[in-house]
Amino acid sequence: MHFDDGDDGKFVDERGYLRFSDSGKLVHRSVAEKQLGRKLEKDEVVHHNNRKKLDNRPQNLTVFASQDEHQAEHEAAGDFTDENFWRW
Repeated sequence: MHFDDGDDGKFVDERGYLRFSDSGKLVHRSVAEKQLGRKLEKDEVVHHNNRKKLDNRPQNLTVFASQDEHQAEHEAAGDFTDENFWRW
């Protein structure tokens, strides 16, 4: 899916994440960097707390140090049960 979000220079990618049209950068990573006051490390993962990929409000984002930590959050929340597998 490639959904143009109007004149604001963003689009929704095939995985459902909002990206900047000029750079292709993920919006949620940019928002997290702005909140942290630094660039994210390559291995850091930005998580959408409410599982809504288009909700990039700072209060909805949590930065994990690694994909392993991020996955542990989803496992603890029950996101990987058969009926909820990859619901986010």
